[in-house]
This record gives sequence, C-alpha cells and structure tokens, in this order.
Amino acid sequence: MKENLTGALIAVAALWAGDTLAQSPGPATSASPSPVTASPASVTPDAVPADTKKASSPGAPTASLQTVEVSGSASDAAQREAFVAGRIVIGRQAIEKSGVSTVKDLLRREPSVTVSANGRLGLLGLPGYTQILVDGVAPPAGRDPMESDLVHIERVEIIKGSVAEHGPFGIAGTINLVTRRTERVASESLRMTAQGGPDSVMGDGAWSLTSVDKQTGTTRSLRASFRDGDTLVRARTRTSVSFAPWGDGDTATRDERQHQRRTQASLSANLGWRDSATREFSIDPSLFLLALRNHGDEQYLERPGTPSVDARVAARHVLVNVGLDLTWKERFADGSRLQLRVTPGWMQVRRRGLREDGLATAADLLRETLRQQHARNDHLKLDYTAASPKDHDIKAGLGLGRNAVDHRVDAWLQGQDDPTLTPYFGKVGSARTRRANAFIQDDWRLNAQWALNAGLSADWRDIDQVDGPLRASSRFTVLAPSLNLAWKPADGGRLRARLSLARTARLPDADQLSARPTINPLAPCRPGGPCGGNTPDQADLVGNPSLRPEKAWGLTGSLERYIGKDSTLGVDVFARRIEDLVGSELLLAAVPWSATPRYISRPMNFGKAWSAGMSLDARMKAPEFIDGAPKLELRGGITWARSRVSTVAGPDNRLDGQSPWSGKVGLRWEPAAWPAELSLDIHWLPPTWRRADDTRLTRSGRQIDADLQMAWTLSPKTKIRGTINNLLARDRRSDDWFALVGTPNPATLDRSIVTRGDRRFGLTVEMKL
Repeated sequence: MKENLTGALIAVAALWAGDTLAQSPGPATSASPSPVTASPASVTPDAVPADTKKASSPGAPTASLQTVEVSGSASDAAQREAFVAGRIVIGRQAIEKSGVSTVKDLLRREPSVTVSANGRLGLLGLPGYTQILVDGVAPPAGRDPMESDLVHIERVEIIKGSVAEHGPFGIAGTINLVTRRTERVASESLRMTAQGGPDSVMGDGAWSLTSVDKQTGTTRSLRASFRDGDTLVRARTRTSVSFAPWGDGDTATRDERQHQRRTQASLSANLGWRDSATREFSIDPSLFLLALRNHGDEQYLERPGTPSVDARVAARHVLVNVGLDLTWKERFADGSRLQLRVTPGWMQVRRRGLREDGLATAADLLRETLRQQHARNDHLKLDYTAASPKDHDIKAGLGLGRNAVDHRVDAWLQGQDDPTLTPYFGKVGSARTRRANAFIQDDWRLNAQWALNAGLSADWRDIDQVDGPLRASSRFTVLAPSLNLAWKPADGGRLRARLSLARTARLPDADQLSARPTINPLAPCRPGGPCGGNTPDQADLVGNPSLRPEKAWGLTGSLERYIGKDSTLGVDVFARRIEDLVGSELLLAAVPWSATPRYISRPMNFGKAWSAGMSLDARMKAPEFIDGAPKLELRGGITWARSRVSTVAGPDNRLDGQSPWSGKVGLRWEPAAWPAELSLDIHWLPPTWRRADDTRLTRSGRQIDADLQMAWTLSPKTKIRGTINNLLARDRRSDDWFALVGTPNPATLDRSIVTRGDRRFGLTVEMKL
C-alpha cells in the first residue's frame, strides 16, 4: 500500500513539474465550449459564470480561476474574486452533459467533494462541517437541497476556503446552489428516466420552457420535475450482551424489512424584465411537494429460547413548501450596484406514525403519533457593490430574517390518549427565530502577481421555544473575520497558489435544541403507568436548549497546476481547530417520563478538536498529452484526514463522519467511430473505527461504490442514456460496542447492522424540443 501511494505521489510530482508535457502554451483566455467530460466541472482558468460577465478594462491582465464553460472575457473584479477564493463552478452546460438528475449525484462525481460512510457530502474530508446554501442563503427547513432536481439549478459553486459574503458558517467550505432565473435564450427540454433493481423501482421526469420577448427584454420560464420511487430496505441487527463475570454473551437478533416510497414534485417559474438599461426586476415563485410512505415489519428475538416480538410499522410524511423570490437590481451611473431580495416562504408538514408490537407473553401494544407543523419563513437580503478604485472591489451586505414554527403532537396508546409526555411537554408548542447578518469585504489586486480578499461577517440569532409549560431560549452571536491571499506568476504562467485564514462556526440545528424527547420504540412505555428502564442501545433522544455553536479557526492552502487547456493538478492542505465541539452524551439519568432511570442520548458541548489533512485532485484529457490519443478523460481525487477530540481517549478519537482517507476516480471515453459516450465512476472508503466516548466504539465497514453510464446521441436534439448504479451491489455493515457502566450489573454490548446492497439499472431519454 505504501509503495503504491509513493508511486502515485511521484507521478503527480512529475506531471506538476513537466511543462513539456503540455501541448498548449498556457492557460486559455476563454473556456472551451464543451465541459470536461467525466467531471461536471471544467478547469479552464479564465471563464466565469454568465451573470458576472462584462467587458474587461483595456490592457488589464487576465486573472486565472477554476470554473466552467463560458466563453468571452470577464470583469477584473469578477475574475479576481473567483481567483482569490478558489471557486470551482459547475455550469449549466456541464450539468446537462453529466446525465444525472439530482444535485447529490452531480457532486458525488466532483473530485473535490468527499462522501462519508452515511452518504453525506462535503469538502476537505469534513462532510458535517460544509455549509450548503441556495442562492447565497440557507435552504428552507425540511427540504434537502441535495435532492433537488438539476432542471432547477443554473450552476453549483464550490469554495474550499471562507469568504465574508457567504457568512461565517463554512468551517470546511461552502457549496452554493444557484437556481435558474432570468435567461436570454429561448429553449425547451424534456427528460424522462426509468430505473429499477431487485429491491427498488423509480421514475422521474423534468421539463423546462423559456421564452424571450426581444422587443421588451422580458423573459418567462417554467420548470417542472417529478420523481416517484419505491425501495425495499433489508437490514439485520445482531446484539450480544455479556454480564460480569464476563462470559459468552446472550445474542439478540432483529430483522427489518421496510418499503420506502418517495414521491416529490417541484414547480418553479420566472418572470424577468428591465424597465431601463440599469434597472432589472424578477419574480420567482416555487412550489415543492414531498410525500414519504414507509411500511414494514421487524422480528426481534431477545435471546435463543425466548419468545420473539413481531412489530409492524408504518409512517406517512407529507411536506408542502411554497416560496416566492422578489429581486430588484440597480446599476448606478458611478458604477456601483445594488441588489434587494425579499423571499417569503410557507411550509406545512404532517407526519403520522403507527407501530404495533406483537408480544408472545402479553397483549399486542399499539402506538400511534401525529405530528403537525406550520412554518413561516421570511428573509430580506440587501447587497451593495461600491464604485471602487480600479484595483478594488468592495462589497457589503445586510440580511434580516424571521422564522415562526407552530407544532402539535398527538399520541395514542392502545387507542387512548398517551399521557406519557403530555404533563411535561404538552401537545402544542412553537419556536420563534429572529436573525440578522451582515458582511463587508474587499477584493484587492495588490499587483500583477498578488491578490487579497479581506472581509468580516457577523450573525445574530434569537430562538425562543415553547413546549407546553416548558420555556427555553437560545442566543447566538458569531463574528468571523476572513483573509484570502492568492499568487500567480507575473508572466501569466500555469501555477496558482492560495492561502486562506478564517474564523468560522456551525450552529446547532432545531432538533438538537428541542428539549422534547423521542422515546425509543424498542423500550416503549406501557399502558397504565410511566416508562420502565432501557439499555444504552435503546436510549431515548433528547435535545439541549443550552447548546452553544461550534467555533473554529481554519487555515487552508492550495496549489494548482494548469496543464494544457482543460487539464489540472491540485493539492489542498488544511487544518481546523474547533472549540465547543458538539457531541453525543450517553448517560443514565432520572427523567420525568419514567419511574426508573433511563438511558438518554443528548447533544452537548465537550471540549475541543483538531483536524488536519491533504487532498489531491486531477482532471486530465488524453489528447492534450498524446497526439492522436482517443478522447479519454480522467478525473480523480484522494483525501487524507486526521482529527483528535480532546475529551475522548485515543486511539480513533476522530470527528464524527470523518474517514482516514477516501478516494474516487472517473473515466469517460468518446469513441471516434460512434456518437456515444461511456463513463465509469468509482468511490472508495476504508473501514473506519471511531471512539465516540469512553464507553462507545463504532465501526463503519469498507465501501466501494461504482456507477456505469453509456450515452448515445440519436440526433442533435435527442440522446438516450443507460446506467448501472451501485454496480458491485455490496452489503454495508456498521458496528457498535458499548460498555454498560453505572448499572447494578455492568455489561458490554456488541451490535452489528448489515444492510443489503441493491444494483439498479436505468434508462433516460433527453430531448431538446
């Protein structure tokens, strides 16, 4: 293994130093009209997103950055900002060429994005610490932006450092999804997909229409997407408990089969117009519907020779989200610019759950819950770009928001009102959040070689929660300076270097702050009395209103080498020092809903953590290195990361979700004789041990995921794609080890969960109408 890694590093170094390998004399002055094939992001240095283009100042040097597929020159300010921040942009043309339908599938292919064992995406080996924004602001609660259909996305921006305009919450960087809005070209497209495997079936479709009135400059767009799928999830959990004096443990087995049905639909529209050469308006309404339906069964055998428990579970979750985005842009005579966005939103959630336990020694136990939530979310964002000297681009912004959530929880036990939690938390509750944020930053070109981005962002949050008689308040204030320094050769050569130092933070989410508990269904309350005891693997979940934000100092250095027109090598070195780390505390405590102490799991701040690592990524096109080579493209990345939590004894006292290393590689081939494309993407994660605290050790098994895609162009307007996802169909395993301390009978508990893998085949038809 070490020899292989050493050889790989030597090869990377050789390519880095080898100017003679590149056929192109230097970075291109405009992006290629076609993106890098296997990767959705092109690496042409000088392109910028279309909405930032304007004429360059005469004689101004070309600043280099990593972005995609827009031909033509860009303003000095736009190029300088993206160059200093190290911004990677996956543009609309690359999105369409990727052949995938969701943001998550698109980012899984990007070399700079890491994937954790639970499928979470992020940057710098820290998926849980990566900020996800939609149009520069946090997405609405209850809606996962990674599941958004790409028909609604104009581009994806990836920033590994921290800049003030994106706020203070990107400890490991920021992924910003920019939605499709005003377009200047009329178009219509349709995509239809069918996918299935032994344990799943899914269909989705997307339609987009844009019309342009050239006389008035008015544009109208309408986009719709729909997805419906059914998945069978099968898992086996084996739990072994050994009591002192230690001997052979009693083993319990739980088999789960659950059908998960997901149906979602999105509708978005845009109306944009100009009433003068300097003033622009747009109205963007949107509607999102999501329905989740689960039903399944569980068989729980406590130990050999004892009666089993058969459980039937069902749940239905319905979410409706309505949004409106009103935007006004003004360009003043002195060159300054102002943008005002007002985004009111409404959301309604209804979730009903049913669980029936068939007990061999007692009457069946039937529990039902109904949770209803109504939310209003309003946000105002004002951004101003000053008329600055030639070498400066000064920006400032202010945001104000409020969020009001009202909820009701009804619970029934054996068909009667369940009194377990009502006396302490009531049935009706609410949460009110008031927030304000501001930033100021300056992008300054010091000279032909050096550029600087310095900024300051601030965020204030007030959160008041009510659950029956319980009142709780949380107050957060985050002040975050950031500094980014970038260098390039004076002669415009191929090397780029960046250094970023920033203060950042991560806020607790709503569930972590809520004091209302969730009682573990495997240790339920019985009719006619309070709950009894439970075990550590059956702990109740409780929030913590006193939780403080995690705050971090971060240092990131990067070096990029442009080889030819569309090929690059890059290395990032990063370090983070996190304070007030949030972790999970497992303890045996007296709780009001139980006559005896119960195990509860709750979040808490407990000390500091350090994380450091390095990532390498590459994008290569064979024709740029070898004359007459086939159209073969390679992209890949590998990340090494290490962390240490101060309050947990080693070894393996790493941050949650972080792997020692992760790797991915993608290949794309265009045969010269056929109008076809063939691509293969592989992602690796090693088995990883993590010590969560002094009593718990977890392990996630090795993961190797592979996806295969073939596209055939039938005509300039029609293309079909065949896909095989999860090509290897590997089962996934995770393990937990507990030490039951603080109990009359000390014990150890060893639990393993195996989830069956599912290979899926798909067919997609794409048409330009």
